[in-house]
Amino acid sequence: MNDLFRQDYEKFSKRKFSIIPCVLRIIKNYELRFLFILRKNQSSNSNIYNTILNHYMNRYGIEINSKKIGGGLQLIHPWGITVNTNAILGINVTLFKGCTIGVIETGKKQGNPNIGDNVTIYANATVCGNIKIGNNSVIASNSFVNFDVPDNSIVIGNPGKIYKKTEGE
Repeated sequence: MNDLFRQDYEKFSKRKFSIIPCVLRIIKNYELRFLFILRKNQSSNSNIYNTILNHYMNRYGIEINSKKIGGGLQLIHPWGITVNTNAILGINVTLFKGCTIGVIETGKKQGNPNIGDNVTIYANATVCGNIKIGNNSVIASNSFVNFDVPDNSIVIGNPGKIYKKTEGE
């Protein structure tokens, strides 16, 4: 198992990595199975992992094929999650059902998002364009974000509005 998947597993299971429980969870849980194949595809140039990943993307309705994703990725109810191939995700990112991390192809914001560490993006939120989402930030459900978000912030609404996190959030 590679280190990125170990981090994913430990965040998912909230336990230290151990091979037997991990294999059993991969068999039982499609989210973990998807992450396992995603990490194998990231660390390999083999077409077999890419083929299996494409199968799982179609089967589970998840579109994630980026090689720039840090460890500790967690997918919560992961139907309809889309992450652009060139997007960058830091460590300990949590993505909920229906969220989109996408490209803007023209204009001032042309490019892909750079998501910092310890970021949570809730259900049906959209983050797009050449922007940076700061560390320890939260994007609320149904929010639309096409602007930079500073560290330790919460974005709510469409169009999104930035709020600073208070102590303990």
